[in-house]
Amino acid sequence: MTNRRIVWTKPGRSTVTITSPSASRLREAAEKGWTDDELMNVIMQQDIPPTVEPRHITTDDLPASRTFRDAWDDSNPEPFVGINLKRARDIAHFKNTQNSNNVIRTLTIEENDVGTSPARRAAIPQEKADAQASHDNIAVNLNAAADVATLEQILIDNALDRVVI
Repeated sequence: MTNRRIVWTKPGRSTVTITSPSASRLREAAEKGWTDDELMNVIMQQDIPPTVEPRHITTDDLPASRTFRDAWDDSNPEPFVGINLKRARDIAHFKNTQNSNNVIRTLTIEENDVGTSPARRAAIPQEKADAQASHDNIAVNLNAAADVATLEQILIDNALDRVVI
């Protein structure tokens, strides 16, 4: 029925909240013959804290990618929801570190497993060093990224866009 949303920032937090009509609200609106404006006003009155300054947007005003969802920012004067570059960079670094830690942890478990062959055990320290070097190289690239699109491309190129945080 509607691609309209309500955007607001939780008090004391910098996280942007996007409120959309639930299926039950959409049914209620259809049953009562509400317009989109009436539906959004009901949601504003009943579901949004009165201490915040919400505003109406459409789905077109949201970033196309959810990669940096926790970096969405509504403090800009433009009508769309932006992405805070510093927070996006922090998220990218976290994904890089989490991935590197997972690789090194897995290698350490394999290295300490009694069933690991001596030849395989001998190769693991170099793989750990390679994982750390890859992490460090990606970190340098993330720090050099001038915009969110470049950060996202670095994550994609290194298969870090699928790392869940």
